[in-house]
Amino acid sequence: MTQKARILTFEETLEVLRSVSPFDENGNPKDRKDRWGLLSINSYGDEWIDAVLYSSAKHKTPIAVVSSPGGFKGWGAGDVIAGMMAAAARLEIFGKRTGTFDGQSFDDARIIFGGDHKDAPKYYLDPVKKEKNPNYEKECDKLMAEAEEAMSMPEVSIYMFDGAHLPDLDENIRITKALVELGKKYGVAVEGELTATAGIEDGREYKAEDLEGKSAERYVGQICDFIEATGVVAIAFDVGSGHGRRVGENIIRTDLVEIYCKEANRRGCLVPFVLHGGTGVPDETVREYIGYLGKINKATIGKNLVTQGRLLFCCEHARGILGLEGISDKEIYKATKPGDHFLAGALPLARQIEEFVELANCENRSVELGLI
Repeated sequence: MTQKARILTFEETLEVLRSVSPFDENGNPKDRKDRWGLLSINSYGDEWIDAVLYSSAKHKTPIAVVSSPGGFKGWGAGDVIAGMMAAAARLEIFGKRTGTFDGQSFDDARIIFGGDHKDAPKYYLDPVKKEKNPNYEKECDKLMAEAEEAMSMPEVSIYMFDGAHLPDLDENIRITKALVELGKKYGVAVEGELTATAGIEDGREYKAEDLEGKSAERYVGQICDFIEATGVVAIAFDVGSGHGRRVGENIIRTDLVEIYCKEANRRGCLVPFVLHGGTGVPDETVREYIGYLGKINKATIGKNLVTQGRLLFCCEHARGILGLEGISDKEIYKATKPGDHFLAGALPLARQIEEFVELANCENRSVELGLI
């Protein structure tokens, strides 16, 4: 009997995360052909779900489907948990059908599902005056309650907390560790963040670390200390990439990534480095350092491709088909049914994910890991 598309369990998720290490079980560096990275696609609607299922099934590789709280609010009419439930339901519904692009069955799709970029509450109302937020503790309690509700969902196997903007490292450790313990209760892997990635996430702007002149050894030592103190299963830290739309390429500090992996491997605390702000990182960087780049998050490029695909369909095709000459592009977009431009939005993203699969050396990993 053919096994249908499915969301991976907690144990399977951990196995995937372990497998992206750039070192073998004896601690020796892997050959380039044996290294790979997990793709994580921030998803905001049905087009993303369709594109990821298609790519995961066609290339027999696990892919993570995540979204930020702001993204899940879009799924759930303003409610994060309702949005997570809606996205999980769409994964299950879509996974039972044949692909919409070329008849590709979705049976071999293997998905890791969870939350991305749950931020800590603002510690200071005014960072300059060091005026502490009087509601900080209550907001922390609310954060933990929402996290527990999310982690209790059987589909969720990964949850990312971003405490990087907290002014006190010990506070980041305290909250992250509490979430890790909560994750153990429900079988959810927790990803942490130590230093903020620049750019805009959910409408909130973050400034980057000053990496110029930073001691790589001290920086990496702090990262390893954080992993050991919290028990996270994946770690994000700033290496020069950026969230959101940026001009030009993101030139990242690959030396920091490589030094981290080697030192963490030596100390026995190696977990995958997560590249946030993966859109715009040069292809050759991804290809050369894959494995050291253990998990690669892509959000902005998906938004751009799906939106452009929808609009191109509406503006180039719908005019003649629907007899809408003389009507503005915006009015055309409103007039077309979602199904009319669904494929036009999903297809460009699916093609782009296929390119990511090749860059990250993902082909056939579900088979190698025994997930199929």
